Amino acid sequence: MRKVFELLGVDVSDPKQVEEFRRDLRFGGTMRRAADRGLGTAVTIIATGVLAALWLGLQAKVTGNG
Repeated sequence: MRKVFELLGVDVSDPKQVEEFRRDLRFGGTMRRAADRGLGTAVTIIATGVLAALWLGLQAKVTGNG
């Protein structure tokens, strides 16, 4: 296990380095979750825009304004 951490650049005998590594991992997880939420939000916004455009086009067709 020490070899794996050594390859990652973490000296497991130094508690400060281990804690910094743990914080980096938590930050990466936080960023991944934020990106997932952002992608979901973008898809929702695009879908809403498409549906609004379809609705307005249908309304215009039915009322004869299009």
